[in-house]
Amino acid sequence: MFRSFALLALLFLSCAARAEEVMSADVGGTAISFPIPEGYVRASQAAPILFEMVKSAIPPEARVVETLLATSDLGNAGLEQPYYVYGFATMTEAMTISQAQWEEGRPVLAKAIGGVDADAAAENVSRRATERMREATGAEVNLQVGEVGKARVYSQAGGVVRFTMKFAMKAELGEDKVEKLLDYASAMLVLNGKLVIIGVYTQSTPEDAQFERARALLEDMIQRADALNEGTVG
Repeated sequence: MFRSFALLALLFLSCAARAEEVMSADVGGTAISFPIPEGYVRASQAAPILFEMVKSAIPPEARVVETLLATSDLGNAGLEQPYYVYGFATMTEAMTISQAQWEEGRPVLAKAIGGVDADAAAENVSRRATERMREATGAEVNLQVGEVGKARVYSQAGGVVRFTMKFAMKAELGEDKVEKLLDYASAMLVLNGKLVIIGVYTQSTPEDAQFERARALLEDMIQRADALNEGTVG
């Protein structure tokens, strides 16, 4: 079962001293709380068209529950600041995953993520995502995923599968055209018995070859989400 989550995961972002804004999402009848960092807003409310594009870009095997955008990026098609995506695998939506099941399946998932040939799937992903995005928005949308770097699982500490990858993306919406090289850091973890995905996208730079910025932002979100739920982080 866990092997089938690998490609899905690739397509998919401690502040106790102050009260932070929190959102809740329903995953198979279970409420999962996710943090909203200071200076960020829910795209589903502040930029619904963009949110629908993000949702429809993901294959039906997954559901994006929210995308978080920096307030400074509202109205900016280029999205210069890091942005976050929360989601889960629809295959496991109705399941309650025990600690024992996760301990057994997690190493299999981690191995499968590192073995996926994302470049081979990129063309098909681009075509299908474009079709879904056009249907969802009613707009002339084109998405092209370029060269995709191999996913690298860099940690399973605390029962969380963390991995990074780099990919090129071109998107067109009407007259707006965006071309980006992005760093992606993602985590798959169990919260309240549900397997969820947290992803963060940052602009790729030559100075950050080890994804340090994306990884640091991801780690912060993992710890916050774990503190808000019955999580797996040790």
